[in-house]
Amino acid sequence: GNNVRTTCTATGKPRAVINWLRNNATMRSNSSISNGSHRILIINSTIGDCGVSDPASQCVSSSTLEILNSVASDSGVYTCVATNEAGSDKMSTSLYSTVAPDVTVKSNIIVTSPNTSFLQCVVTAKPQASIKWTKNRVTLKVDSNTRYSINTSFIRNCSLLSTNVCVTSSTLEILNSVASDSGVYTCVATNEAGSDAA
Repeated sequence: GNNVRTTCTATGKPRAVINWLRNNATMRSNSSISNGSHRILIINSTIGDCGVSDPASQCVSSSTLEILNSVASDSGVYTCVATNEAGSDKMSTSLYSTVAPDVTVKSNIIVTSPNTSFLQCVVTAKPQASIKWTKNRVTLKVDSNTRYSINTSFIRNCSLLSTNVCVTSSTLEILNSVASDSGVYTCVATNEAGSDAA
């Protein structure tokens, strides 16, 4: 995974205490959560003397949340909460993981009567992948003037903040199949993390 770093800075008097929440659950300050090369670090610091040398100066607190080698389970909403005697303020940011598509062909051409053929693929990805079919590396056009029909169904939906991957089934239907329909058919899936074909 990639490394992720976000910093929260709070100005106020008296000095604010900064805490981090992940999906509304408190994360321990000055903590290091480690699992092999995957680590979550919270590093707190203060800036300035908080009015010691200049009574008019503000107190500045800073906290950095760093995730080393992020994994899918790190997805969620991270909130920085700064609190002092005068009140509190917060800032949130979302982190989500992406998974490049993985295409599996579930069936070779199946011919049914009267001469209708089907091909099916299953795609896992996050976020949801766009799927197209090609014949001999040329994208198939699906409209009312063709004999091709593509049906897509979602086996498992996913949200960007969940740890689940999306699973989609795509079926290519060739109506009134003839010999010229022979060729190499490929299911191609693409999302922001990459693409795959089978």
